[in-house]
Amino acid sequence: MKDESNEADASNQAAPSPGQAITARNDAAIVSRTGYVLGLTDEGGTDVLTVAAPDGQLCLRVVLGPQGPMVEVQAASLRLAASADIRVDCERLELNAREQMTLRSGEINTVADRDVRVRAGGSIESEAFAQTHRARLGNFELKANDDVVLDGEQIRLNSPRPTQAPVSWPNLGPVDEQPATQPALPESKPK
Repeated sequence: MKDESNEADASNQAAPSPGQAITARNDAAIVSRTGYVLGLTDEGGTDVLTVAAPDGQLCLRVVLGPQGPMVEVQAASLRLAASADIRVDCERLELNAREQMTLRSGEINTVADRDVRVRAGGSIESEAFAQTHRARLGNFELKANDDVVLDGEQIRLNSPRPTQAPVSWPNLGPVDEQPATQPALPESKPK
């Protein structure tokens, strides 16, 4: 005689067919061959899926709440790779790198509908083959606590046209070829 209760339990544990709803009545956990623990818990009416490393460190947490899923990944390193685009659409995006952040690309375009602010605790250095900074409407201000240094072949102010050929000055000769005696300047008399 068959044990009908065992058959009923086995049918309840069978894999669901596509589209079939699954209701978890109790917390559940599965341990993988490599020791990772996959968990499903109910936290106040919200389902939470977790993946924990063999040492107990939480790696992945997916909260399935009324506002939609929220994914949290904790890992020693994380890599996203795609053969096409990766796009992130959100209200606010915040990246926190404790040591260093590097962006590498063939071309970088930054577009902001409002202001752009760049602040550094140290110095800011930018380098390029050529640079253009333009204020479409309003002032262009440079402020420094110390000196402002401009170093270039030519410093052109209010001169958008290309420079013309340099003005030729009469050849006065080297300094040592100047007459040894210069006419004395009249002394100014105190008033």
